Amino acid sequence: MAAPEQRVPVVVQLPTPELGRDAMPVVMAGNTPLGYGTLSEDGRSVGITTDKPVKQDELRVVWSGGSLPNRSAAARPAPAAGPPRNEPAPNLVPLTASDPGAPGPAAIARTQYTLGDTAFTTPSGHRVEITGEVTYPVDLGATKRPVAVLLHGRHGSCGNAQGKWNIKWPCPAGFQRIPNEQGYRPLADLLAGHGIVVVSIAANGIPGYDNGLRDLGQPDRGALVLRHLELWRGWAGSDTGGPFGGTFHERLDFGNVGLMGHSRGGEGIVQAAQQNARRPVADRFGITALVPLAATDFLRANPRGTASLSVVPYCDGDVAGLEGVHYYDDATTTADTVPHALLGVMGANHNFFNTVWTPGGWEAGTLDDGATYAAERCDRPGRWLTPEQQLGAGNAYVGGFLRARLLGQSEYDTLFSGNTASPPSAKTAGVVASFTAPNRLVINDQADLGKNALGGEVTAAGFTAQQACGGKPGAPIRCFGEESAEPHVTSQWDGPFPSLPQVRLAWDKPGAAWSNAIPAGTKLSGFQALRIRLTHEAWNSAAGLPGLSVSVRDFTGNTASTPLSGPALRLPPGDADSWGNPPALVTAITVPLSAFAGVDPERLRTITITATSQTGNITVADLSLT
Repeated sequence: MAAPEQRVPVVVQLPTPELGRDAMPVVMAGNTPLGYGTLSEDGRSVGITTDKPVKQDELRVVWSGGSLPNRSAAARPAPAAGPPRNEPAPNLVPLTASDPGAPGPAAIARTQYTLGDTAFTTPSGHRVEITGEVTYPVDLGATKRPVAVLLHGRHGSCGNAQGKWNIKWPCPAGFQRIPNEQGYRPLADLLAGHGIVVVSIAANGIPGYDNGLRDLGQPDRGALVLRHLELWRGWAGSDTGGPFGGTFHERLDFGNVGLMGHSRGGEGIVQAAQQNARRPVADRFGITALVPLAATDFLRANPRGTASLSVVPYCDGDVAGLEGVHYYDDATTTADTVPHALLGVMGANHNFFNTVWTPGGWEAGTLDDGATYAAERCDRPGRWLTPEQQLGAGNAYVGGFLRARLLGQSEYDTLFSGNTASPPSAKTAGVVASFTAPNRLVINDQADLGKNALGGEVTAAGFTAQQACGGKPGAPIRCFGEESAEPHVTSQWDGPFPSLPQVRLAWDKPGAAWSNAIPAGTKLSGFQALRIRLTHEAWNSAAGLPGLSVSVRDFTGNTASTPLSGPALRLPPGDADSWGNPPALVTAITVPLSAFAGVDPERLRTITITATSQTGNITVADLSLT
């Protein structure tokens, strides 16, 4: 038997101290990941043990894969002069519902509560605070109100007027706690104005120890959310001796609860939902919606079974690998009974969703992470959203999704179709999106290049490349080449996780066609639209944008075709100019079946995507009827 490889410790010095980031350090030997490293107590170095041969001068640190890969500046092609070629028409339809970011009619109130800095013992045995604030309609009415809980991520715990901060807990002398939970007040005000009771909770006690745990403190965050809900269930029930007396007595609906978590808080709320599902039925809360916002995904928790919206800020300088896309990918592998959505916000960074983390929002611990860490792919200041714009976008889309789930206002689901124009309150048109409706019919999930999910034949003709990528552990983790940035197929470095299956299709002349046959007898009644989830290689701006059309044929021989266009096919997604190594976000184009005039939508025989541009390089993740 061969002797096991000897593991040796290596240490990488950091150019500046890093303590408050939500992402984890990944140690790289050149472009080869060695795994997650351990940050030193002073934040100045990262250590790891490895059995791989390494050279010290090749070692570097990236954060949750966000800086991998890293093209040299010399390799970047110059942006194409003038407007990009082959750019499809926006093809956006206006939102028919009222603006989801407009203030609601209800007068609101807000108050804080605390039971102390060490009031809760987490599953890992650490003692943290029970502190939060509640924003609510002044008139709670006679009907029980839905509840939304907001959870911040890993940030500074304590700060002072001199701008110094730390992650010690409780706060040492000379420091006061940073009110991280107060950074979501604009969202809380919006939701409360429309009738939702919003509880934003503090988790300042967790960052001081979480990086030392194998699970990075995520189960502790989930348990903290559930503990607040337990307390609120008592305060709204028989425990009128709590901090609010009888204000909320029999006025809160714990069978209709939505959770929003930012950064590590995003992973924390998914943990909360999973822990809740393991409780005895009588003790469970009715968690009906999850919103991981700029979220980490270290443990690969799956929100499947609970409606979810994963929001990915394109210029995230902290969780720069955009790993939050995995929540959507994992939840939609097969048809679910609840909807799931994905939103990419162009120009948004990590911190500006929280006003306390935004420069000028508090006296210590603030940072414009996009300008600091994401300059390579968002290298033009005019491309970054202002704090006001980013809050507008976050509040409109998160608010719309939560109102759809908690208030039954499903008209806001069209926000995520991939073809709906942004509402005015969002203050930006730069979004890409995907929405997976419950009980959709999956036609092709890319499990097999030659056969689709219905058992029909898949053919590809005229392409210079047809390549499977993503999927099961061990499959290629790049679709567009070793230097591409592809969050959907880049899994965590320390576990054999699946990734999004796709097929890459490239062509060098028009007419290449990818076709899916639908077996006779397949039940197609009740569907309204064809949804195609895809992306394109966004690095080579000089090549222009891919042009595509989609055609259908029914069993009586009738055919119809329509161009495919929308933000998912722009370069890079949501913008016309080339940024440094833009990540490929796999989002949707939704085509109403009514666009195929003269074809019987209940007797479709084939669906074909055809190249109409001279060149192109795309991937298709799935094809479905919804």
